[in-house]
Amino acid sequence: KPVGRKQILTAPPVKQLAMERGILDNYTPSRKRRMLIYALGLSGLTAHFFGTLYLSYKDGAINSLFKGYAALPCVLYASAVFLLFKMFPFDRLPRRLVKVLTFFGGQTFGIYLIHIQIMTVMDRVLGFAPESFPGRLALALILFVVCGFLIKGMQKIPVIKHIVP
Repeated sequence: KPVGRKQILTAPPVKQLAMERGILDNYTPSRKRRMLIYALGLSGLTAHFFGTLYLSYKDGAINSLFKGYAALPCVLYASAVFLLFKMFPFDRLPRRLVKVLTFFGGQTFGIYLIHIQIMTVMDRVLGFAPESFPGRLALALILFVVCGFLIKGMQKIPVIKHIVP
C-alpha cells in the first residue's frame, strides 16, 4: 500500500524514521538528489533554529512549533544526517576511530529509540539539566555512550536480541 504525503508528514516518529532508514539503506540517490536532500536538511535545521528563536522571542517563552521528532524541519535534517553518514567515506578515517564508530554503528537506531527514557532517568538521578553548551554537549555524549552500551547488552540477550534493533 503506497504511503501518501499526509501520512508521511504525520507519521509517528519511530515509524517515520524506520521508513527513512529503510529507504536510505536500500537506495543510493544520485549526486543531484543528495545535494537536494542536504539543502532541504539545512533549510530544516535553519527553520528549526531561527523559527524557534523568533517565535520564542515573540511569545516571551519557548515556542515548540518547530520542535519535536515528527515536525517537518526535524524530519528534513534527520534525513540529511542519515544520508551523510551513509555516504561518508569511513575508510579514510584513522583505524582506531573507525573501530569506535563501528562498535556503535549497529546500535544507532536502538539508541534513538531509548534515549528519551534514559535521558529522563538521568535527569531524575542528576536532578539538573545543564544550561551551558559544553554541559549539554557532555551530557549528550554521556547519554549516547550509556544508551549504546545498554543496546549492545540487550542485543546479547537471546530473546530480546530479535526485538532490539
